[in-house]
Amino acid sequence: MKKDSTKCRKSSVGSSCSKSQQNQTPLEELTEPEPRATPREPTRGKLMKSQEDLHNKKKPFPNIDSETMGSSCSVINGVRKKLHKMGRVKYDFCKHALKKNMDAAAKGKSHRKLDNPEKDKQKIKDGRSAKEQNAEFEAKYVQLDQLGEGGCGSVFAGYRRSDNLQVAIKHIPKCNAPVKLHDESGRLLYMEVAVMLKLKDEALHTFDKASPVALLDWYDVPKELILVMERPIPAMDMLDFIESKGGTLQEDETKIIMKQLIKTAIDLKDKNIFHRDIKIENILIETSSDVPRARLIDFGVSCVTTERSRYRVFTGTPNHVPPELLTSRRYRAGPTTVWQLGVVMFETFNKSENFTTKKFIKKNLKIREDLSEHCQDFLRACLNTFPEKRPKLKDLMSHSWLK
Repeated sequence: MKKDSTKCRKSSVGSSCSKSQQNQTPLEELTEPEPRATPREPTRGKLMKSQEDLHNKKKPFPNIDSETMGSSCSVINGVRKKLHKMGRVKYDFCKHALKKNMDAAAKGKSHRKLDNPEKDKQKIKDGRSAKEQNAEFEAKYVQLDQLGEGGCGSVFAGYRRSDNLQVAIKHIPKCNAPVKLHDESGRLLYMEVAVMLKLKDEALHTFDKASPVALLDWYDVPKELILVMERPIPAMDMLDFIESKGGTLQEDETKIIMKQLIKTAIDLKDKNIFHRDIKIENILIETSSDVPRARLIDFGVSCVTTERSRYRVFTGTPNHVPPELLTSRRYRAGPTTVWQLGVVMFETFNKSENFTTKKFIKKNLKIREDLSEHCQDFLRACLNTFPEKRPKLKDLMSHSWLK
């Protein structure tokens, strides 16, 4: 039996031994295993890359053999041929950029620095550089405490050295004044400067109007714009004036102020100027006499307009947005100015309630019933939610309440 078992282990797999004996692996196969078969190439998808392709992928220039890579001249020629295939223009550009970087490195400058002529360019006004304008401003004016701050800039008190004239000095970062306009002489001016220069007409500065404060000087200095303006003294903004009167004004006082504002709004329209943000915070009230005199300030978001101009972006006070912008997504200068005048008048009688257009549309804000009928009718006309039904600026002056 032992001989048979030994014979069975030495025999091939096809012998007549038992199944357990046949499943055992012969000793020769354990000591010398057969090599693993190479995997079959896939029949679908991407074909596997050959070793040669993988080797060439590591090379910066696969089309250049190792012998050519050994010679620097051959490498340059190979690069030029490859660049020539990409296009002669690109090659010339790369050559020029390489020469420029080498020159910059030789001079000790960073080759990563890009030229920015707009940043390095000195702003010129009347032949003076920005530094000269800044020096002139400091030599001519003295700046004092801050008076206020808005969305476009900050306003400081100051005076002129030559005659101690009290002035208001407004600093506007240039990032807040991107819009420019050509004036009549062809100069490119910032919008607020161009608008205020158009308002220097003496006909606009009469006692019966809410005359805009005059622009005395302006300076285009690095990083900001400096406006030196007239500063009425004694005066306070209309918000403080209303609070000083107990939170509301009488009809007679409101009527005087509204007449002045409407006349100035008509002047602005004749000059094709749209203030865009008439509100009690942008109105000064001179208190040097018993009769209040209004002065319109802050033309930071103003623009030049026409009768046919339509606007889709509102840049004034969001709470005072005209209703038509909420419904039809556009508005015009004339009806919007009438709406804003109505808001000013509403707040003179209801300062305890903050006016918002949405509240007024939803009838959460109501016109006071104890006002005179003509006054209520005037307010309803200005605050009509339909722009085509609002009276025009010139028609407001003929209203029975203002007579």
